[in-house]
Amino acid sequence: MGIRPGVTLIGEAAMILIRRGWTQERLRDREVADFTELDSGQRYFSTDSERIKLYIRKNVVQVIEIIETPFQLGDLWLLLGRPDMVYGFVDSQGRVIRNLVYSDAMFSIGYVLHSCSASLRELSQTQPDVMWSSIKFNTIHPILEPSFYALRTCDES
Repeated sequence: MGIRPGVTLIGEAAMILIRRGWTQERLRDREVADFTELDSGQRYFSTDSERIKLYIRKNVVQVIEIIETPFQLGDLWLLLGRPDMVYGFVDSQGRVIRNLVYSDAMFSIGYVLHSCSASLRELSQTQPDVMWSSIKFNTIHPILEPSFYALRTCDES
């Protein structure tokens, strides 16, 4: 796309996205810019509800978050391989929230399952959010075993 976390200024990033058919929804507190794709028939990832969030510090894009991608978690796992770290938690509504971190690329994949009893098929077909960052990912949640089977469980040990 041409936007590089830690390098690209927010003005440049906005122009890149607008030229490619995105529209800026809002800029919150000069720290987060939300974009949605216009219905131009030329969707970047071919989803109806895709959004991009740019997290900004000192006028520079620090994090790019692509929300509701059309990718499936299983395909990303096969493409990227085993992550360096997996962390997450179960929220008060019983949803399983996980992040797979690829440290060298400063890349994270996040997803939510609606129960602890998700099948491997359901897990592999889950559509995650993708985050690319200039900021090293640190974890405050328990670190889990980075195996595909373990990604669907609620065991925090």
